[in-house]
Amino acid sequence: MASASVAVEGGEDVTRTFLNFLNSYTSEDERAGENENGRGEGGASYKDYVEQLELMYERSSTTIYVSFQHLMKYDGVLAHEAVEANFYKYQPFFAAGGVGVRA
Repeated sequence: MASASVAVEGGEDVTRTFLNFLNSYTSEDERAGENENGRGEGGASYKDYVEQLELMYERSSTTIYVSFQHLMKYDGVLAHEAVEANFYKYQPFFAAGGVGVRA
């Protein structure tokens, strides 16, 4: 299995894209109760994975549940090439992306 320290072509791009996904993804289904500007109470839009990451950090957990459908909507290439076709090659870079949320 590749480690994050071993050079894997596209690994840094996977980390960066996955980190952006975790920090910014907002699903249409969970926007109920938002005003016409797409913002919930207090003016901030709901980010699907930010709260889960905060809980993961507080509990010293290493698992996050990500919807493949959300990832497909956000970046189909990342979903197919890095998750579906080459998950074990890029898994360390997904883990690095999750760690980067708290940095």
